[in-house]
Amino acid sequence: MPKLAVNVSLSVSIWVADEGVSSVVMVRGGIKIEVESKRVNQYQNEEERDWYDWNPEFVGDHLRSDLVNWVTALERIQMGDVDRYKRVRVDIEAMNAYFLLEPISESHLRVAFRARSREEDDPIPPTANSARGYVVRTEQLSNEILDCGREFLEQTLQLGFFRTQPQLAAFSEMVDDFEALVAS
Repeated sequence: MPKLAVNVSLSVSIWVADEGVSSVVMVRGGIKIEVESKRVNQYQNEEERDWYDWNPEFVGDHLRSDLVNWVTALERIQMGDVDRYKRVRVDIEAMNAYFLLEPISESHLRVAFRARSREEDDPIPPTANSARGYVVRTEQLSNEILDCGREFLEQTLQLGFFRTQPQLAAFSEMVDDFEALVAS
């Protein structure tokens, strides 16, 4: 069996775009994943496209929903509900894009990025490396997503939301449960 890379640098970060929104569901933002300083969610010819007011380094729109999708997928993998080489799709709901997670051993998974354009004649494909994916430690990716969940909670508090609001309370509980799973 080939030896898997153990010390791969992995960084997952979020960007929260909005201020002054009335609901935590409407807080816009995105996620960026880098492995060995190479962005996983990278599109071909990014610099040549008009992204309007969006930063293509971060994919997503409704960040809370996207983080819920990440936590749900990683929980399934951490609990052993996903067989080796079976893919789990992490939808980025508002962008017609998604990440693929594929367990390749008990401790590692492949993370890849896929995207489709809403217009058939104007596809926005990811780079070949992004589509093929990168191998990372499952625990490391889980901890990075957990940190993003905590950061999202902190940033929403700074935006004036309260952790007792139903959607934020449910997300906070989900983050706490995921933290306990990752620590076990």
